[in-house]
Amino acid sequence: LAQLRAGAGEALARFVREQLAGLRVTAVKSLSGRPAETVVDYARDVGAAMIVITTHGFGGLRRAVLGSTTEAILREATCPVLSVRSR
Repeated sequence: LAQLRAGAGEALARFVREQLAGLRVTAVKSLSGRPAETVVDYARDVGAAMIVITTHGFGGLRRAVLGSTTEAILREATCPVLSVRSR
């Protein structure tokens, strides 16, 4: 588990360096748990000004079966949420 977390942290740091260059990123955190609940709780705990999250754009039956983490975050977050459709 520790190796998996370390790999996730490295991948996240690389993504920030490569994809978000030029933006003012104030926090990057790798968390574990139930995704929507974990993100919303963390954002509230740190007083986040905004949550930025990607969505796969699933619809119909696939979304009903899989659920929508982004949708749950949009509903539950107490700060603004920017949802960006992934390519």
